[in-house]
Amino acid sequence: MILEDSGAVDSALSRVGKSARVEDAGSYTVSAACVGASDVHLVIGQDPRTGLPSQDQAFDCSTPYARVVQLQPGRVTVQVMVMRPYSGATASSTDGGAAAVRVTAGG
Repeated sequence: MILEDSGAVDSALSRVGKSARVEDAGSYTVSAACVGASDVHLVIGQDPRTGLPSQDQAFDCSTPYARVVQLQPGRVTVQVMVMRPYSGATASSTDGGAAAVRVTAGG
């Protein structure tokens, strides 16, 4: 596993994710899951000059998400983002959403 993160996604724009260094080029599996959230996106990317250009994929929290990507050596950033329409200064979810993301070698 090259990276893993989890946490609350309970505001109008919240995210769970982090960056890590990829040592070897190859296939990597990106997995994400969430509960109690809507308008969820998985965003993954590397420096577009040398690796995977930033990609944004919406997914449904009712089903775990997995995808194989080709990564190059260098930094990779992965985030699960919740993007709800802004509805005031205290826009938030009352359902206590949570999300997790993981990147593992192999595909």
